[in-house]
Amino acid sequence: MKLTNLAATGGILAALLHVGYVRQWFGQAARRCCNSLKTGRIFRFYGMGWLPPGFGANFASKSTEYKRNGVRSVFFKQKACKDGILSYLFGCGGMGKAVAVDVVAGDEEWFVEAADKAKSAITHVIDTHIHADHYSGGRKLAQLMNARYCLHQGARINFPCLQLYDNDVIEVGNVRVEVLHTPGHTRDSVCLLVTDKRRGPEPWFLLTGDTLFVGGVGRPDLTREEDKMAGELFDSLHYKLLTLPDYLEFFPGHQAGSVCGSGLSGKPSSTLGFEKRNNPLLAIKDREQFIRRLTSNLPPRPAEMDQIVLVNTAA
Repeated sequence: MKLTNLAATGGILAALLHVGYVRQWFGQAARRCCNSLKTGRIFRFYGMGWLPPGFGANFASKSTEYKRNGVRSVFFKQKACKDGILSYLFGCGGMGKAVAVDVVAGDEEWFVEAADKAKSAITHVIDTHIHADHYSGGRKLAQLMNARYCLHQGARINFPCLQLYDNDVIEVGNVRVEVLHTPGHTRDSVCLLVTDKRRGPEPWFLLTGDTLFVGGVGRPDLTREEDKMAGELFDSLHYKLLTLPDYLEFFPGHQAGSVCGSGLSGKPSSTLGFEKRNNPLLAIKDREQFIRRLTSNLPPRPAEMDQIVLVNTAA
């Protein structure tokens, strides 16, 4: 009986010692975690039995390399210009390649400097259409960066460029850019569906040019064929853009202050799902009704439009 009691007492003492060890173990783990968070270092518990040494060391070295490079694998910049114009620069910093979109004349140096900060070379400069409200800086930037200047093949121009076709794909490192031909604002209008292949196969964002705005859509009268182009815009919106996932974020070519559409929001981005619910023109499901509504509420045509188009298409 005494031996049994002694064994029981020993078992209790062993259990208490084990509990004390576990509490001490967790205390050490918590302190390491807190200290790591304070210093910004990646913490590892492989020495305490959480992870094998090789896994922890490799994870830390990747993070160190990431910080040492100082550049994110994929980057995106939106530039707000005068008169509500929005331009874009995005690319793969890991492979040092970038794309510039809808560059305004006079802003070329900004793109050169932004690409340099991202340690990337601009390989493609894309205009989503022949602009009628501002002079394009696309060709000049392409010359400065020895890049390809790109327009849809339907653009009526007097100089050579890389012609884009519907469903063309441009690979820029780990970034995939798919061209979507979306006539309506102009015959040569395109949108760009961008995917970050390192994160997944789903699209990352959409650049909509002057096809779709936050709170509005592009004007269809620049070619003086309002009804025909408004019908094509309806088709581009409902049978191409709005078939993409609702969660998809899009960035337009203009925001409030532009003459390229009416009812534009000052917010420089939205999602397709939000616009389906709140954009009054997207709520119109009948094509003829859409045409009547869009053509009855057009803002004044851009000042010096004919001269601007002439310069943007001249050799």
